[in-house]
Amino acid sequence: LEGDLKEKQAALDAATTTSEESLSSLESKVKELSREVQEAEAKAALAQQELEVLRSGEMIKLKEEHDRSTNEVQSHKQLIRTLRQELSEREQKAAGELEAERKKFQQSQEMMQKEIEELRLSRVALRSAVAA
Repeated sequence: LEGDLKEKQAALDAATTTSEESLSSLESKVKELSREVQEAEAKAALAQQELEVLRSGEMIKLKEEHDRSTNEVQSHKQLIRTLRQELSEREQKAAGELEAERKKFQQSQEMMQKEIEELRLSRVALRSAVAA
């Protein structure tokens, strides 16, 4: 019975480790997407700075560069929106997966606690039977 109890505890520890590893993996994915968003924002800021520098140049060149930079800024803004949307979707998915893992882990924990209690009761019953 003590062997069963140790075995159940080891299984519980393994399930805990698996859940923690899943959470760590999801957190890494979220950090990577956040880094991509920051890079896109930096590119947009740089494009905006380029746009301001070009205002001091000739009118035709200014117009051409303005159009190009504006398109670049819009492209980066769209990329930022897309990355933010993807990040949001991944965060929602990760939260759902994490909640499912937590529920699964909790159910596993509850089942193991029930089995441990049943083993304890069996041990008490056996001791009573042996004593009698």
